[in-house]
Amino acid sequence: MNPNATDPRRVLVGVMLVLLLGAINQTIVAVALPRIAERLDGFGLIAWVISGYLVAATVVTPIYGKLFDRHGVRIVLAGAISVFAVGSLGCALSTSMPMLVAFRVLQGVGGGGLISGAHAAIAQTVSPRERGRYQAYFSSMFALASVLGPVAGGWLTDVLSWQWVFAANLPLSLAALWVIRERLRPLPIPGRRSPIDALGALLLSIGLAALLIAITRAGQGKPWLDAQNVGWLVSGAVLLAGYAWREHGVADPVLPLPLLRNRIVALGLMSQFLGHGLMITLTVMVPLELQLVAGLAPAAAAWHLIALSMGPPVGSMIAGRTMSATGRYRPQQSIGALGNALAVFALAAAIGFDAPDWVAGTLLFVAGVGFGLQFPTTLVAIQSAAPAEHLGATIAAVNFVRSLGGAIGIALLSTMLLELLRYGAPELAGEAAGADVMRALTETGADALRERMQPVAEHAFIAIFVTCGLTSLVVLGLFRAMPERTLRG
Repeated sequence: MNPNATDPRRVLVGVMLVLLLGAINQTIVAVALPRIAERLDGFGLIAWVISGYLVAATVVTPIYGKLFDRHGVRIVLAGAISVFAVGSLGCALSTSMPMLVAFRVLQGVGGGGLISGAHAAIAQTVSPRERGRYQAYFSSMFALASVLGPVAGGWLTDVLSWQWVFAANLPLSLAALWVIRERLRPLPIPGRRSPIDALGALLLSIGLAALLIAITRAGQGKPWLDAQNVGWLVSGAVLLAGYAWREHGVADPVLPLPLLRNRIVALGLMSQFLGHGLMITLTVMVPLELQLVAGLAPAAAAWHLIALSMGPPVGSMIAGRTMSATGRYRPQQSIGALGNALAVFALAAAIGFDAPDWVAGTLLFVAGVGFGLQFPTTLVAIQSAAPAEHLGATIAAVNFVRSLGGAIGIALLSTMLLELLRYGAPELAGEAAGADVMRALTETGADALRERMQPVAEHAFIAIFVTCGLTSLVVLGLFRAMPERTLRG
């Protein structure tokens, strides 16, 4: 343990509060979206209440990593919580949809530092070998947020008002600030403190924002190659190319690309990109399949996600204990990826059969355990392979590629699903193109349409789940190619 750090059990309290802020934010807001859009008369912008936050949080994550390395976790994390709290207050006081979206973006600017800051706080407090155990606590908090968020959001919206969905962040933010200030001791900053590369940060953040806006629009059903999307994609590519060019001319770039020369870091980031994209895709696609193919009501379909959310804490606990005992991480990674592949292939095989509900629930739990075996072990492996002076940037890079993988994964597979539905029922193209096809399949009174589209939907979701299973096998290959270093105690 670092002798300059305080007791990790004391730090953990503040870190868990920070994680709760970051994890519960999206789930608690999603339930209130219809009421918010109705009260603010803004159904046209409803998707950007979620997407605005996600884009902002993803874009600033690499910058937070550099700030953690430069100024220390304590002060930067406190700043991120403060910005998040100001954004939450602005959301609660919003009187129009554009105003709400603007404050959600500000909230995302703060939120981008929460998860990375929590990981960095634990990384500076405990040894690499012991970090796996703490990752299990992190996974438990995410599982709690996935269950508690919708319940709390529904209760606050129905009993009080939608504004309280955002105002509820304020006491949590104040509590987290107090605990971080009192229990996270500032550490000496390794290396020389040179000025932040402001131009590089600007090129990187605007380029990423342009790319993510294009991806988000595609995920919402817009054509990938319409004029607006092409403009966003080209702008993003040019700006990111400009950042890559500038990165070679500065001594201390925002996102140190030389880190990718380390095979553990490079292969680990690739596995996190694909793995998190797979998890987010399952979170979206499984309820859709249960509604469109199995004919379940939305509430009944959503309950199946609890099995998926309960798996990661179990897997993380197993991974943390075995990693602490053996100092190894590759066996857990490989077993997790293989379990993902088998579970998802089994989900594809079960489509079209009248299987009991517990079958899908069990398979989703197995997939969740697989994610729990992979994510914390890979994060610790990447942390242990990175130089100490780039630890914050490395942790931020992990969270960045996870967010990017989720955004790209769901956008690509949503597009794939829509195209398969269109291809299977060309007669619907004129009257219900894109997302309207799925909406029509879930509407009351659309029994004839559902019956006509049932085989089409079955084949479409089989293709989606097979693609997910093949992705898991690619992740398994990355893990097998990753070198393994015994973690120090």
